[in-house]
Amino acid sequence: MLFGKFCLIRFAVTFRGRSLPLHQEVIQHESAQVSTRQLLPVLARVKGLLDALGIHDVRLLADRGFCDTELMDWLWACKWHYRIRIKSNLILADLQGQRLCKLNDIRLRPRETRCFHNVAITGQAFGPVHVAVARPTDVQEQWQVVSSEPTDLETFAEYGERFQIEEGFLDDKSGLHGLESSKLRDVTSLNRLVMVLALATLFLVTIGNTRYPAGSAASSAARNATSLRARKYCFVRTGRSSGTPSRVGTGVAERGGVWAATRARISASSPGNGSDVT
Repeated sequence: MLFGKFCLIRFAVTFRGRSLPLHQEVIQHESAQVSTRQLLPVLARVKGLLDALGIHDVRLLADRGFCDTELMDWLWACKWHYRIRIKSNLILADLQGQRLCKLNDIRLRPRETRCFHNVAITGQAFGPVHVAVARPTDVQEQWQVVSSEPTDLETFAEYGERFQIEEGFLDDKSGLHGLESSKLRDVTSLNRLVMVLALATLFLVTIGNTRYPAGSAASSAARNATSLRARKYCFVRTGRSSGTPSRVGTGVAERGGVWAATRARISASSPGNGSDVT
């Protein structure tokens, strides 16, 4: 939330451990949660921008506040891929609608991961989707991610790139730009302000990219520092399933996001608390 009265919806492209705002809108909304009905018009404008740039291979990263079958259906219609964190009380079913379990019925050991392929979620049996469930080494909470593509350990590294948008919110709100100290209290002025901040961010990243090219020691050190939150969630044991899980051993490596000519990975967020749409 901004000042308890406004919500900033942001879509950003991940680049070298940071997120670059692609499109953002401030709305008058006294909650950090936005409905899919409010979100889809913003997403449509993002799609129009990417289509104009000739970018059609897109992956959306979103937090569990955006686990909504209407949103996933829209992404499917656009032929976009997604990695969305989902709530633990969701129902897992086969494609015929036969209930398998609730996600919170799955009990994992530390560092264990299970993957379910070609399944359905929610009481409406939305699918086919792919789900990965994992438990980190240092917390009791389990993580669940739904994907439009088959899941494995790399799914959590891909989803982890979403945290880069929170670094951007930290810069904007209380760090570099000091958005929270602004005296502006109307939607039009705040939208102009966040546009200026986005341009400032792009300028600073461009300067940094010129001074510290990809692959340099300074670039690697900065990227490692900003991706620490994503890298702490590492899992080494996995199981794959399309109904009943099995386990195979594997490993995971954290990767940074890219925005190439034919691919964009997008993090989206409504940052009352720095969470995304992602």
